Amino acid sequence: MNIGITISFIVGGLLMISILTMNNNVMRHSYQFTANIMEKNQIDNLRQLITNDMRRLGLGDGADLLNFSDNHIRFRARVNGQYRVISWRIMPGNNFNIPTNPSLQGLRRQGPFEDDNNTMFDFPVKRFEVFAFSDPEGTIPTSDKNQVRSIRIELEVESLQPIGNNSDGTPFFTNSSWSKLFRPGNMMF
Repeated sequence: MNIGITISFIVGGLLMISILTMNNNVMRHSYQFTANIMEKNQIDNLRQLITNDMRRLGLGDGADLLNFSDNHIRFRARVNGQYRVISWRIMPGNNFNIPTNPSLQGLRRQGPFEDDNNTMFDFPVKRFEVFAFSDPEGTIPTSDKNQVRSIRIELEVESLQPIGNNSDGTPFFTNSSWSKLFRPGNMMF
């Protein structure tokens, strides 16, 4: 057998393995980057919707915080010249039926949107939490809606599909989070 041909097959095989490995790494990093961008877009869209709604809380005499809990907030606000109820809440269970990421829950926004008086939108999220405070700085927690002077919303989203595995073999999901302290106008007295 010709030693030159054998060496060229070995070198060609090693080159092919290295090219396939590099291609696999590029594809994996590209998928991770794409999933990360998608999560950041989702958190940004939710941030804009929540911020828009929360700006309406406390504006006008008819605006009122109706109730809240750890993962729910419901209030009356002025929308298109009329007072309407807006609520954000976590729905129990994985109502999106996403078997690849069982930690996702449904975040439901119910209330007026554009010209419709009552619409519902569901968003897959990992965590949505509402914290109420009796001071504008957000340091003294309260559970009494009449004492609320500021509200902090915390939100976390995860990718629908795993983008790899953790060191213990469990699936790894990319995630993004957001938190903001709101100080509604007519609650500040």
